[in-house]
Amino acid sequence: DEMMSKVDLPAPEERELLLNTWNATDKEYPSHLCIHHLFEQQAERTPEATALVFMDQSLTYRQLNERSNRLAHHLIGLGVRPETLVAICVDRSIAMIVGVLAILKAGGAYVPLDPSYPTDRLVAILEDCHPSIVLADDVGRATFSELNTFSEGMSQRMMDQSGDGGEMCRDYLLTNTSIITHIGRENVDVKFIDPNDTFS
Repeated sequence: DEMMSKVDLPAPEERELLLNTWNATDKEYPSHLCIHHLFEQQAERTPEATALVFMDQSLTYRQLNERSNRLAHHLIGLGVRPETLVAICVDRSIAMIVGVLAILKAGGAYVPLDPSYPTDRLVAILEDCHPSIVLADDVGRATFSELNTFSEGMSQRMMDQSGDGGEMCRDYLLTNTSIITHIGRENVDVKFIDPNDTFS
């Protein structure tokens, strides 16, 4: 007699088929290409195939490529170059994918800002990257308006609690809240762009 756990149920041929033949999915990946290059190749191969579906909206590869190209050219015109940090704060939508593709096509690096993030986390990200361009839809703009209110309130609380007229916290405030205030007020140094625009 033999324990059930010791019984080899599949025959050797079946085991080979299950574990090796059907799992031979290795494929050479073009590591010299970026994701937006691969997307463009797919757009050339199947331009009319559906590339993106969100709720009742959809775009073909051709449409998505054209929209992201228009935004990319707009970003380049605004000075986006390789390694330029571009923040994107949009609701889940087709515009999110258009925006990310456009930033990559322009050579920039995207900084994702989820509108659902806690305010202090968004503030920390913005303090760290100091973007000069922000892609933001209506939800994103509302988020930045809230960040501006948050930063002004934090500044006032720190001044009230410092007990020295605010001298000790002034450097911190200038360094760490000015970027939020500028963005929230749409300061001239920060450009807001809605990825839903057509840029025709």
